[in-house]
Amino acid sequence: MGNESCYCCESTLRHFATSSVVEIERCGGCGSLLTSFANTSEQEDPWEMGSVTVSFLEALKFRRDIQAREMVAHFYSQLQSGRVLDYGCGQGAFVSYMRERGIDAAGCDISKTHLDSKLLDSFVQLDGPWSVPDLSSVRTICFLDVLEHVPEPDHLVSKLYCAGVDAVLVKVPMLNGPIGVASQILAGLGRLDLLKRLLLVDEISPHFSFFTSKGLARLFARNGFDLVDCLRLADVGSELPKRLRGKDGEPSAVSRNSALTALGALLAAVSPVWSDTRVFLFRRQA
Repeated sequence: MGNESCYCCESTLRHFATSSVVEIERCGGCGSLLTSFANTSEQEDPWEMGSVTVSFLEALKFRRDIQAREMVAHFYSQLQSGRVLDYGCGQGAFVSYMRERGIDAAGCDISKTHLDSKLLDSFVQLDGPWSVPDLSSVRTICFLDVLEHVPEPDHLVSKLYCAGVDAVLVKVPMLNGPIGVASQILAGLGRLDLLKRLLLVDEISPHFSFFTSKGLARLFARNGFDLVDCLRLADVGSELPKRLRGKDGEPSAVSRNSALTALGALLAAVSPVWSDTRVFLFRRQA
């Protein structure tokens, strides 16, 4: 296992941590973490994983609806300027939100297993993992919690440039966010549990990258796109208690905990300056 150089900036990679299933290396230039796995199954549909339960899908849609409001409000001028394709759209919550606001939006994914049936007319099924559909009519492509799952993100971004895409909107978890920093400190003490959970080590579709802001910007710059805007999002904001649900999505005692309400509000308050999730807008270089 192991990569020779960083696909973000081509700098030398240094060993960071190793377990029986994953090798983690850090880029000496941008600081991003890159992973190699002993076994991966890219041909399987991640939407068929046992962990994709009804309550998981409800929580995912709840979070996406909240974040969609912020993303569309902040990036509206770009999103309404031409056709938008949400790559890895899943249930289609972001596509629905955009279409309800007059944006010409469509979605694509490896399957339509959990897609909202009302979006079938604007859905493109990918030929295979990380394949690129016809982008001739697409001006903006979105990757919301997707790019970190791609084994070779530089190849995918290069394909977008060659296809003539004007802009790319990317939402990713940040290595230099509060939880990312905590996971690195614990890893340095020999405790990899938190970092492995963040990287989805035991899932069908794990994270191959844990980007820093610098690393992501360099990755796109190398492939013809400039960073033009960035939005910090609270990954768990004041809605935190509502997201902690019991069996079948019913509110549990813990979800009514006032301490969690305060913690969620605190995380939301600090998110403008320090957040675990960011949304980046890249535009094609002139």
